[in-house]
Amino acid sequence: MRAPRGLLIDYGGTLVEEVAVDLRAGTALMLERAEYRRPGVSLEDVFARAERISAEISGRRNQFQIETPWISLNRLIHDYF
Repeated sequence: MRAPRGLLIDYGGTLVEEVAVDLRAGTALMLERAEYRRPGVSLEDVFARAERISAEISGRRNQFQIETPWISLNRLIHDYF
């Protein structure tokens, strides 16, 4: 399979209306294709960090009335690994 020339991520249904999403399968695929992956990092590690970051950010969102951009959330979750 050839490597893709680009990747389009559609958050919030701007381009495509979502019927269903399998976060576990999508995240597993991204981990499999990561250019670099620290040894021992599991799918559960990624989901645990995502839950923690989401909880911290949502509390601050309500406190300060500031929406965190999706790209920032993804960097906080995935760049760690």
